[in-house]
Amino acid sequence: MIIVAAVILETTPGYGQTGSLKQEGRVRYKPGWVEATCELEKLDFLEAEKRKEARRAFFDRPYPKEIENYVPGVFEYAEHILTGIPCYATPTVEIRLPERFRCRLDRVIFRDPEKGEELKATGGSYNFHFVYLDPTDETVEDRPRALRKGPPSVIGQVLVRGQLAGKTYTVTREWMNGSPAEATGSRETQEANPDDAVLPADSLPFVTSSNASMFVFDLKNDSPIVKELTGGPLKEYQFIPHSCQG
Repeated sequence: MIIVAAVILETTPGYGQTGSLKQEGRVRYKPGWVEATCELEKLDFLEAEKRKEARRAFFDRPYPKEIENYVPGVFEYAEHILTGIPCYATPTVEIRLPERFRCRLDRVIFRDPEKGEELKATGGSYNFHFVYLDPTDETVEDRPRALRKGPPSVIGQVLVRGQLAGKTYTVTREWMNGSPAEATGSRETQEANPDDAVLPADSLPFVTSSNASMFVFDLKNDSPIVKELTGGPLKEYQFIPHSCQG
């Protein structure tokens, strides 16, 4: 089930921050590209294709010329692709975070808004790959190509290990190149299980108000078959980034 969060910005500056504020990422779409792409989403397929063809050079080169040779980092590009075009899915979850929120993944407190219970992160990891459609083949690569090669599809996973009610759990969210497009899961953490391994703290990403939708673990509302197969002990929970541990 695809879940895109609507971030509601509060006015308290600096709440929940750890470290200095993150600078604006280098990867960005060229002016007007997101707006024009979202306008196409409102049209039926044939009309959208007709208008896209009429402006093929514009739509096929989404990045400004001055950064087309830039090769993004793995998380940097996955974050950009997964959060950069808000009209690609209807927002279904509200995340109430301050505008300046910035918290390392292993310090985030996730909260189920209905149950009022919290999963306090103690570790995390991510793993992303990039699917490029070449003229005669589909290539899955561990690292992004230069931006001029065009935006790929993203497959991968974010993982959080955390404490809830005295137990340690692992929750996951996975993006796939097929159907279903996403899946969530939970399990009691097993230290010896390599699938439960976490990254060193200095390798973890920061959760911010702009990328927080990537870190929503809505197990409760996943598709029935995914929920049954991988939902695990927390399958009736909806974990949303809420605050930062001091």
